[in-house]
Amino acid sequence: MANNLLTNNIVIKEALPILRNKLPMVSMVNKQFQDTITDENARAGGVINYKRPPRYIGRQGELMKVESTVETSRNLVLQQAGVDVSFSLKDLQLSMDDVKRGGLTTVLEPAMTAIAAQIEVAGMLLYRGIGNVVGTPGTPPTSSSVIARGNALITAAGGQLSNKRAAIVDPFTDASLADQLSLRFNPQAEQSKTYMEGMMGRALGFDFYDSPAVATHTAGIYGGTPLVNGGGQTGSVLATDGWTPTTTSLNVGDTFTIAGVNSVNPQTRSDTGQLMGFVVTAKTVTDGAGLSNISISPAITPGGQFQNVSAAPADNAAITITSGTSGQSSRQSLLFDPLAFTFASAPLALPPGNGVAYAGRATDKMSGLSISCISDYDIKNNQMLTRFDVLYAWDLAYPELAVRLEG
Repeated sequence: MANNLLTNNIVIKEALPILRNKLPMVSMVNKQFQDTITDENARAGGVINYKRPPRYIGRQGELMKVESTVETSRNLVLQQAGVDVSFSLKDLQLSMDDVKRGGLTTVLEPAMTAIAAQIEVAGMLLYRGIGNVVGTPGTPPTSSSVIARGNALITAAGGQLSNKRAAIVDPFTDASLADQLSLRFNPQAEQSKTYMEGMMGRALGFDFYDSPAVATHTAGIYGGTPLVNGGGQTGSVLATDGWTPTTTSLNVGDTFTIAGVNSVNPQTRSDTGQLMGFVVTAKTVTDGAGLSNISISPAITPGGQFQNVSAAPADNAAITITSGTSGQSSRQSLLFDPLAFTFASAPLALPPGNGVAYAGRATDKMSGLSISCISDYDIKNNQMLTRFDVLYAWDLAYPELAVRLEG
């Protein structure tokens, strides 16, 4: 059994860097809550509640103006991804050198690819909470100007002016933009990043990654001339009218703008001159009169510490859907500041005592990823059954710092 344990230890240590290098989105996002989620007491029930910093308006002059400290919070909810395989006892006679030359690691590449795909897909599906969009739904972008506009939207929303912004694009968007981006990539400057699988280079303010995990969004079925139904509305539900009666239904992730409602910089509260992008958070139902109450994000907040729009919408302000024509499907590549998304991975509890032949786990200090490997013997089939598991959590912490690149 000693050789079996040695082989398993090698396998789990080799599995971790393979997994890490297949997760470009994980490598580029905020992981500041990693220490919290690894604390078993803090993550009771598989949920971590983390706080976002308060926001203040400030004052001019020396007259004191005390403001309330209002903290908002969000949840990191743990999910589990894994792959289950089996090895014959003959396979487990491999020496350390055999493992490194191929051996059992021939299983690791596809196994880690499968786990990575689940984690990346879950991250990319967070597009459903992002209201900012650039590009034309259903048409891959051919001009780098759409990337530049996305960069500007992030900056206007208070994104950090740094070299850490990332773009994760689908292969067809990559191919469509290839000529434009190739003029801006500097292969020599990017050679140090080749260890990160999928890394294409840096251009237009973003590190570019090519990923098959990019999601596809299908717009709802809608029609009519939608308008705001009642002026001065605030909050996360918008009353509307003018839709095609009965048959209209917007999908979660559909986006729209409202005439006269611009975004503001979160620090200065100055009007950016750009219409605020809103996203539908619950599937809508339109009644026989063409009325519909739409659950939206962000909540309309025209004043105060958390002001995000230049004004509340006026009655009969026009609504424009930006996520595609009725029923249209489009790829949802992402442009983002690292603070837009939060990721954490937690070590999985191992079986107590000597209940299995092998149980171990490894944690990568660079990414925070933790993976477990548990093996036990199947006497009936003379096989060692082995499972790899990862506990992880995603959250869209600051949706205003991300942009959907539609194509």
